[in-house]
Amino acid sequence: LRHCSRSFSQGLLEYILAQFEPQRHYSEQEVDSIISRYHADSGQVRHQFVDEKMLERVNGHYRRRLDYKLNG
Repeated sequence: LRHCSRSFSQGLLEYILAQFEPQRHYSEQEVDSIISRYHADSGQVRHQFVDEKMLERVNGHYRRRLDYKLNG
């Protein structure tokens, strides 16, 4: 993937990431639905999550990475 031309603040990404339950698997549609509450471009944010190793894609589903620790 190409690096997103517009980077999001770490604080915004972590705020959105906190809405995902650890160890729960989400479909792409569910991920986009959660992100769209906070940002208009859910696809770009989803890709940023994966690039930053905040979410991982496993067997066609997404989940919050257990090794990523939220600040604060």
